[in-house]
Amino acid sequence: MPDFSLSSLFEYSHPSLFEAGVRILLSLLLGGAIGLEREAKYHSAGFRTFTLICLGSTLAMLISIWTPLSTHLSSSNPGDPARIAAQVLTGVGFLGAGAIMRTKASIQGLTTAAGIWVSAVIGLAIGAGLYVPSVVVTALVIAVLSMMDRLEISRRIGGYNKLIELQFCSQSGGMETVTQIMAKHNVKIINFSTEHDLQNMSFAISLSVRISSINNETELSNELCQLPNLISMKIYS
Repeated sequence: MPDFSLSSLFEYSHPSLFEAGVRILLSLLLGGAIGLEREAKYHSAGFRTFTLICLGSTLAMLISIWTPLSTHLSSSNPGDPARIAAQVLTGVGFLGAGAIMRTKASIQGLTTAAGIWVSAVIGLAIGAGLYVPSVVVTALVIAVLSMMDRLEISRRIGGYNKLIELQFCSQSGGMETVTQIMAKHNVKIINFSTEHDLQNMSFAISLSVRISSINNETELSNELCQLPNLISMKIYS
């Protein structure tokens, strides 16, 4: 039975320059495939980002494999072959954090951050010579990302959540009227909060609601805009 342990990988896997070139080329193709899927859906991290991450991870793994075998290192102190590859995931964590954006009602960019992390792992696997698992995982990643739009549509059929913020130039506000409008458009109020600003003589209402359809959202926003004493209205996803 073959030994797939990390120690055996670094002990026996010493790729030639040709094989290293094949690994780099495969990394370019697989990373680019994921990036193209993201770019086709107009995400900020696209072809270039995912390709560079995958290529860099592959090169880091190749360096990790070659370094212990280098003649510049003595046999008594061969170094840690996994150190460079391990630091790749730490560095990718910073990239993922930069892709995540938080609004008041939701967190965006988690899928992009996860995709960046997976691309780095795929690059490391390619650099280690695990061709079949890398191709299979890449295909699964693209399949999952492609199915997300359909899942989002299905989710929206059953309704989706929004955060609505209303500000009035009156201390009395219009909570009762707002509640009636929500009920009229079949919008469920999950929770709400109010805030009085005595200095500016204003009244703010923040509502977390569940809207049944996009048409309801359009009609709701149009009617809310006509509320008396309304200064501003913001709707967050």
